[in-house]
This record gives sequence, structure tokens and C-alpha cells, in this order.
Amino acid sequence: MDRPVPAHNRPRRCVFCGRYYVPDARTSRVQKACSRPACAKARKQSAQAVWLSKNPNYFRNRYATYVKEWRRQKRERTEKENERNGG
Repeated sequence: MDRPVPAHNRPRRCVFCGRYYVPDARTSRVQKACSRPACAKARKQSAQAVWLSKNPNYFRNRYATYVKEWRRQKRERTEKENERNGG
């Protein structure tokens, strides 16, 4: 007697290429795409676009408000360490 195929082992259609794949058992509830490199690239681009649409101001003015200050502080710490270590 054949047993029914568990839901996590049932083939699904990839949302990017349309081919059928067997999802990974660990992520079968959320996996939407196969593991082909082209689909992985498309999946990443899609996820990044969704993230950026939810966080539109994340990269705006990041250099002036964060990176520039961090670099100044890093330079000062490095100079103090060099003076302390005789460098």
C-alpha cells in the first residue's frame, strides 16, 4: 500500500522559472523557488526590492550621518593605540 507523500516532499512549481522542484524539508513551508542559480539571483533581487520598499530611507544620507562619524572615531582610536604601543 502506498503512503501519501508528505506535504514538505511534494513537488512545487518555482515562481521564477516555472519548473517543478522538491522543496527543502527544513524550509518547505516558505520556500517559493528552486535552487537553480538564475532563480536564486531572481529571488535575491526580489527580496531586496521588497526590503527596500519597506525601508526607503535606509541608505539616504548614510555617509554624512553615520559613516563619516564612525571613520573619524576609528581614526582617533587607532592613533591612541599607536601612541600607546609606541608605533
